[in-house]
Amino acid sequence: VLIVILIIAARRANALQTLRGARTDLVALAGLSLVIACAVNSVRWQILLRNAGIRLPLPGLTALYFIGMFFSMFLPTGTGGDAVRIYHVARRSGRTAEAIVATLQERLLGLGVSMAVGFAATLAYWRVLPRALLPWAVLLQLGGAIAVATLLYPQRLIRIGAIVGARWNERPWAARVGSAFQPVLRMTPIPLPTLLLLLTIALFAILLNVCMYWLVGRSLGVELSPTIFCLIVPLVWIVRMIPVSLNGVGLGEGAFVVLAAIFSVAKDKAIALAAVVLALQTAAALIGGLILAARVAAGAWSRPGALPAGRIS
Repeated sequence: VLIVILIIAARRANALQTLRGARTDLVALAGLSLVIACAVNSVRWQILLRNAGIRLPLPGLTALYFIGMFFSMFLPTGTGGDAVRIYHVARRSGRTAEAIVATLQERLLGLGVSMAVGFAATLAYWRVLPRALLPWAVLLQLGGAIAVATLLYPQRLIRIGAIVGARWNERPWAARVGSAFQPVLRMTPIPLPTLLLLLTIALFAILLNVCMYWLVGRSLGVELSPTIFCLIVPLVWIVRMIPVSLNGVGLGEGAFVVLAAIFSVAKDKAIALAAVVLALQTAAALIGGLILAARVAAGAWSRPGALPAGRIS
């Protein structure tokens, strides 16, 4: 339904005519920015897995990251790819808890940094934004960034939970829950130098995604500065996390059109820009689909020893 609404809106706004005038060289550069951002995110994931005691080669993790994008794009949630990545790494490393924590930390870091960037951009454009939008933007971005910073160190939260639930320690289910969290408690917390490196990598990946939007906008004649996209893009990502469509398709594009209108972007150009970005994201996800198809054809996807066992500690 959301996709149909998007198509009807595109036809009414004459977005197809706008698309015909797009500069293909800038669109190609935007696609390259997206692919590089995915590779950078894979580096961040590898560092977090290594901190959790799981050592895997970067090429394999990068391929798995694209496969995760494929599942996220074609499942009714933006986190389906994370579940696939966790399952795949846990099967081959035998460390389920560590794989879950490291993968969630990778996603949380990206989300937290994007919210921090969005909050900074919100402050920069405070007088321009509608008053009704300001409280929600601040609450979602600043509150989300703080929550993410807390969740990056789950050991503290688990210990607080153990103190709060001390009166149930004698219950059998409490003992099972406690044993399930033991691997997480034994994990080494992220050292400060590593955290700073991860934040830098995450910021670089976010800026590459913003650059993708900006390049597509330039190809369509949308004269918005990169800082405005730093405001719009994180808010669009938050909206796309609502699990009511395939990876937020339709929701994110609608949110982009509404937010772009605040900065006087014509509806036809906003819809065209959102459609091109969706096409680039789908193309990147299909790269993962092709990798997955090749692995399935070779029998490497379901075979437990598909990843080099000597590279797993």
